[in-house]
Amino acid sequence: MVVQDFLRRGIDIIRKETEYKSAVLYQVLEGRDDLRPFVANKIDRSMTVLTVDCGTKQEALSSYLQEKNFQLGEGYGEFKNRHLRIANFPAHSKEQVEALADAIQEFR
Repeated sequence: MVVQDFLRRGIDIIRKETEYKSAVLYQVLEGRDDLRPFVANKIDRSMTVLTVDCGTKQEALSSYLQEKNFQLGEGYGEFKNRHLRIANFPAHSKEQVEALADAIQEFR
């Protein structure tokens, strides 16, 4: 996507899309017992970089998502092998995020 596409869409639409995409991802995480948002308080959660506490399933989830062509970032420091980070930027389409959410939902 080129810069002109972002300019044409406008900041209000970009913000609404970012809110929608983060809501889709957080909803999937909140519906699972084995994965959860690292930040428990909803008001403190980032809409652009979501941190997932995967517990002992971090490596398995990362591998599963890579097989489906999704590349997530690892956690930092002591959380490197427990967390995954999901980027939710304007360059990521709603369809891409919905596909990622579906893949996370399907993970067992």
